[in-house]
Amino acid sequence: MKMFIRLFTCLFFLGGSALAQDISPILKFGLFADTQYADCTSENARFYRQALQKLDTCINYFNQQNVQFTINLGDIIDRKNSDLKKIMSSLVHLNNEIYHITGNHDYKEVTDNSVLYRQLSMPSEYYSFKKQNWVFIMLNTNEVSAYANVTGTEKEQELAEMLEQIKQTGGKQAYRWNGGISRKQMKWLDDLLGKCERNHNNVLIFTHHPLYPQSEFTALNNMEILNTISKYPCVKAVFSGHHHAGAFGYYKGIPMITQEGMIETETQNAYSTVEITRDSILVKGRGRVPSRSFKYSHLPYWKDIQTTSVNTEDPRTSFMTYANRAQAMTGRYEESPYYKLLNGIWKFYYVDSYKKLPADIVDTTAAVVGWKSIKVPGNWEIQGYGTAIYTNQCYEFQSSNPQPPQLPEENPVGVYRKEFTLPTDWEGRDVYLHIAGAKSGCYVYINGYEVGYSEDSKNPAEYLINRYLKSGENTLVLKIFRWSTGSYLECQDFWRMSGIERDVFLYSQPKASIKDFRITSTLDDSYRNGIFRLALDLKNHKDTNADLTIGYELIDHSGRVVATGEKNVSMKSKGMVTVTFERQLPDVETWTSEVPNLYKLMMIVRENGKTSEVVPFNVGFRRIEIKEIEQKSANGKNYTVLLING
Repeated sequence: MKMFIRLFTCLFFLGGSALAQDISPILKFGLFADTQYADCTSENARFYRQALQKLDTCINYFNQQNVQFTINLGDIIDRKNSDLKKIMSSLVHLNNEIYHITGNHDYKEVTDNSVLYRQLSMPSEYYSFKKQNWVFIMLNTNEVSAYANVTGTEKEQELAEMLEQIKQTGGKQAYRWNGGISRKQMKWLDDLLGKCERNHNNVLIFTHHPLYPQSEFTALNNMEILNTISKYPCVKAVFSGHHHAGAFGYYKGIPMITQEGMIETETQNAYSTVEITRDSILVKGRGRVPSRSFKYSHLPYWKDIQTTSVNTEDPRTSFMTYANRAQAMTGRYEESPYYKLLNGIWKFYYVDSYKKLPADIVDTTAAVVGWKSIKVPGNWEIQGYGTAIYTNQCYEFQSSNPQPPQLPEENPVGVYRKEFTLPTDWEGRDVYLHIAGAKSGCYVYINGYEVGYSEDSKNPAEYLINRYLKSGENTLVLKIFRWSTGSYLECQDFWRMSGIERDVFLYSQPKASIKDFRITSTLDDSYRNGIFRLALDLKNHKDTNADLTIGYELIDHSGRVVATGEKNVSMKSKGMVTVTFERQLPDVETWTSEVPNLYKLMMIVRENGKTSEVVPFNVGFRRIEIKEIEQKSANGKNYTVLLING
């Protein structure tokens, strides 16, 4: 389903160089980057003295255009802090407020970063401000860098870890002129975006170092930043400087604009105005800056073709975590002390149109008088609410001439409510909510706070919910729309029904634990000997580094351990590493459909000498290949493939 969603996104997200129709802007601001003024002669393509005249031209234009405020994307000077005086003398002629972020060159001759921030009238090294319903987030991607006075601080260690990560992953940006953001700033960003999402604010993010496309100029930990901001649909665009040539790309649907540097040419300037209308962001470039426009959505998630999920965890292999080997050997989720099934009888409120929902329906204080009871899992149509519809190739909500992504306004909604209390021994662990299947657009609320959304209704959706929990009783509410934009991808020959269709449960893991894993279990050319490979992704959500021992055991049907391995891993806070194992196994018992031999894999995590997690999985050895005789074979034996169209 996700592959088709990307296709729809390409069709319906309008962006490009042509400007949208002229609509009065809600907000209008000026934008410039990399002035890099210095009182010195030109070098290569950098014309330092001319930068002051270019800035004056830019200021005059912003005043003529009556922009409401101006944003500087950093590197306003090139080398001497004293050059700031001439820059500030020019900026006083702006008829509006200016907001600064710093660039790498701004730190030249600076030994106390706070002095620089005061000179630029910045409230702090990173900050945000609000204009109407738009929140502007000013990140500091110089915070962790070789030039921003980190020696002797914890940020020095963070810098070393970032550079090592770039080395391991083959990144391009390990240069002295690049920087990144600290774990503290990342948490601030994540918390702020979560608040903006809950308050239904729109967000623009500004950085000096680009985040995307990847290049030798991107922030050192750009992927961590991207992974954070891409969780939140409230982020409508990211603007950056630093790369004087400029760049542009989309990351998971978010426009990433790197504005051309003012310094780079002798006479041609580079700046822009940005206009925000009720549905578009219009970049009107001057000089070397091209004009672009982007549609952004103000629609609710279920109507928004660009939103398929909000704040969900990455898809992963299906597994459960256990406290010890004996529990894990059973393979039954209910044997784990870290599993809590929420199936059963829930409170239920149904309306045949979302417009009839009470305004406080998801609040913990909402009166449940008049609510019904419903069995979970189970479609609501077969429990007396709404109508089940059978159809083949047409859509049940639009039998002819459908107009994607339009949906009926008379869209039924079912609201489910369940109270739960967490086990006391889950304290200090990550707690996840797992919704195995809910159709179609499913909003999730805990204790009145919006947690996230998913409309990939036949796949699980998982949410990390620690921040929404409280001690004692908690309230979970699922608000499910019968139809969403995802319904256009679910037109098969089957009964069309709605609601919670599969299990709902909670589970918890240690803060440092297994995130996912991949197994290869095939045969060599003799079809007798097994080839076993295991790749384990480990995550560390702790505020401190973690030292783990990760091991595995492969056990045959008689209980004999046929392969084992163990490695020590050091993980930085909020980091992730991958550990790999490989083993050759002689004379394995192969898996076939006639004789489905299985081995039991145990993945074991230890911290401080104690077992913190055991994860089991079944493994079968087989080899499927396409040979030149065009017959498909498994384990060396030919199969006849029967193809039926019906």
